[in-house]
Amino acid sequence: MKIRKVVISFCILFIIPFLLSTSILRIVSATDYDVADETQLVSAISLADFTNGDVIYLLNDIQLTSMLQITAGMNITLKSKPSAGDTTYKLIGANGHATVGVTNTGILNIDGISITHNSGASGHGVFVGFGTYVGATEENGTVNLLSGSINGNTDYRGGGVHVLNGTFNMYGGSIYDNKAIDPAVEFGFGGGVDVNDYAVFNMYAGEIRNNTASSNGGGVSAFGYFYMEDGEIHNNSSDTYGGGVYCEHGNAPFDMVGGIISNNYSGYAGGGVAINGNRVMNMTGGEITDNDSFVLGGGIYVFMNSTINIENALISRNNSMYGNAGGIAVYNGCSATISNSVISYNVAAYDGGGIYLIGELVVNAGVSFLNNQATNTNGGAIRTESATYANIKTHPGTIFSGNTASLGYEPPANYNSYVDIGFASTSITYHPINNYDINYIGNTDAQIILTYMPNGGTGVTLSESTSYKSANFTVKDVDDLGFTRAGYIFVGWNTKSDNSGVEYLPGEAITGLTSNMILYAQWQPITTGNPNTTDISVLAVTIVLITSLLSSCWLIVKSAEET
Repeated sequence: MKIRKVVISFCILFIIPFLLSTSILRIVSATDYDVADETQLVSAISLADFTNGDVIYLLNDIQLTSMLQITAGMNITLKSKPSAGDTTYKLIGANGHATVGVTNTGILNIDGISITHNSGASGHGVFVGFGTYVGATEENGTVNLLSGSINGNTDYRGGGVHVLNGTFNMYGGSIYDNKAIDPAVEFGFGGGVDVNDYAVFNMYAGEIRNNTASSNGGGVSAFGYFYMEDGEIHNNSSDTYGGGVYCEHGNAPFDMVGGIISNNYSGYAGGGVAINGNRVMNMTGGEITDNDSFVLGGGIYVFMNSTINIENALISRNNSMYGNAGGIAVYNGCSATISNSVISYNVAAYDGGGIYLIGELVVNAGVSFLNNQATNTNGGAIRTESATYANIKTHPGTIFSGNTASLGYEPPANYNSYVDIGFASTSITYHPINNYDINYIGNTDAQIILTYMPNGGTGVTLSESTSYKSANFTVKDVDDLGFTRAGYIFVGWNTKSDNSGVEYLPGEAITGLTSNMILYAQWQPITTGNPNTTDISVLAVTIVLITSLLSSCWLIVKSAEET
């Protein structure tokens, strides 16, 4: 026992202090660096051991005179020093330079600061992978946006963030008021974020808003891989394609599993999203809503042999202001597959309120086309350029409801021959090839018919009709129709002959009728009372009258005899 105590005491007094004083055992703690200017910031970066979680705190706004470089082996976190009011300090880039550049294996964590430029200055906010472009195997740094913002930056490729190589991860914060424009060149891609071939952008949260591009991708331009899990891309604009997101060529898809793309605008096509050049978009969740395009594809524009797969998603309230495809435009050589999704309230100035189709469309189970509108021409839900409808396949459970076009038509006589067009309901008529749901211009305008039936009375059955565009009626009076029934009085109309349906009175308005209706006259017998009681009453009155008359006669006779 005494030997054990001696050994323990010896370790405490001599062995452990010796180990702590050598590299054999060293307890390392993170160090915080407070910086107030560019010189202190650069010095802190060179001194810090960032493998231990050291953090650099900005004490105030810092103006840079050159790009701040994060190189191999560095893992840097930039924060604003906590203070009253939770001030977010700015790291301001030099004119003509990116504010921060991250290269081989370097890591930058942006946590509560603003990466920006002064008004009128140019340069990316963040440049990932600066240097010579090599290819898919080059490992060129990582930037993580945790909180804070990247705002007020301008460059023709990725005003906010340009990912040449490497990875940009967005876990929070915001990217806003950036521009992809340069008067010296004729194009600008990715106002908020531009992702080059083989680069990666993962959006887990946060928002990308109010960014602009002189060409394509107001919010995001992705030639490389773009993964969107959550967050929102909204109120961005582009002059040509993809107000919210533009994807072109590249070797990886755009995978959208959640989040919202909304209220974006494109000057030509793809208000929400534009997919170009053999690109694939897989949308397995989320919403594309309230986007506008000047000409084509208010929600999504798909062209140049590209593909979209949509599942468990909402495409709603998008608008093509002066052209086709309020919701989705699918052009030559392209295909769209839709499952378990809702296409609703999209509006096209001309053809295809929900979808305008030149390519191929497959609609699987669980899809609804609701209240889409082709304002001036055809195909409220779907407009196809195939005269035989050979490029459309819809599941038998597909719901068409409330869709409208300039005019509805009776389906073609051979409507049963279109075996690939399945449906569970239609907006009008008995088949979706009626122009309100799927485009068709027949010889007869589809009509809604209101029929009046005598229902036991006499008179000629009358039907009146109106087009689907204005299906409103005023209920007629029975006298106007010449209906009569002996011994009965007319009391109103009902949608069922036995008076078990909906009741209507003469002069009542029927508005918004979308299918044929029959009104049956309702009659009640004329009430004459109980025959036995009536006979007794009449007899009693008669007896009283006769008695009174006889009494009067007797008095007259008696008076005459006395005189």
